Amino acid sequence: MKSCPRCSGFSPDTTQSCQHCGTVLDEGVISRAGGPPARTTTVVEPRRSDTLDLRPTPPSPPPPSAPLPPPPSVPDASAAPGKGGRRGHTVYMPPSADSSARAPGTPTTPAGARKVIAILVTYSWKPEGQIFAVREGRNLIGRGAECDIQVPDDPMLSQVNSHITFRQNFVLGDMVSMGGTDLNGSPIEEQFRPIDNHSAIRTGSTHWHFVIVDPDTLSKISSRA
Repeated sequence: MKSCPRCSGFSPDTTQSCQHCGTVLDEGVISRAGGPPARTTTVVEPRRSDTLDLRPTPPSPPPPSAPLPPPPSVPDASAAPGKGGRRGHTVYMPPSADSSARAPGTPTTPAGARKVIAILVTYSWKPEGQIFAVREGRNLIGRGAECDIQVPDDPMLSQVNSHITFRQNFVLGDMVSMGGTDLNGSPIEEQFRPIDNHSAIRTGSTHWHFVIVDPDTLSKISSRA
């Protein structure tokens, strides 16, 4: 009798396959009837079509990513119209001189739009003297950039120290300054002290000589006011 190595069932010696499971048997299978031991051989089972394939499935490649959009084009600032530049490009244009945007602290009225009607002359800081224009309306005197008459060399002068204003006549006023304001040797604290031609004025440590440019023209301006 032959013993099946798969199901351990017994089959006659003359059979070539197991009568129980169908496994192919050969002469190398040990007989249970007490015959001489034979050389054992490996039984190769036929591959069944329904056997599951347990090998790991290789990962599928990732889907192709969407292409990145092209970078935005940078406007060519050097390409100006009429000089080979392409249409639609941004061209930098510097602000014009008559632009309404002004730096903080600058006078609200352009100096060129106001007529010069007097001058202030000082020898306090330069031996050859300095001349400053006095124009229609209010003229601020001080060290600050907002002043029409700016004297940065005077350490006793406030940022806005005094003012000379002309509407119908000339007046001098102190802007509550630390250095003070004098008119013809007398300190003043009020805002509207009338001043005449060739008046002596002191603001801080600066001494001024006030000169009206043309008294005849001044009288005509006053008559029209």
